[in-house]
Formats: sequence, C-alpha cells, structure tokens
Amino acid sequence: MAPCPLAVVPTMPKVGIAAEAVADVIHMAAELVENAASFW
Repeated sequence: MAPCPLAVVPTMPKVGIAAEAVADVIHMAAELVENAASFW
C-alpha cells in the first residue's frame, strides 16, 4: 500500500486574516463597552 498523500489545506489570504482580526477587536471592544454599561 502506498502512503496517503497529505491533505493540502488552502491558506487564507493575509487580507482575510487581517479582516478577521479587526472583527475580533471590534467585538471585544463592544463587549467591554457593554460590560461597563451594565456595571453602572
């Protein structure tokens, strides 16, 4: 039996990674604002 070839996973373009990071930062900031508003 021949060894199975490794699956090739296409890499995300750097723009996609940057957009995802920006979305995460915005979401985190929104959570902080929401927590601060509920704290008062």
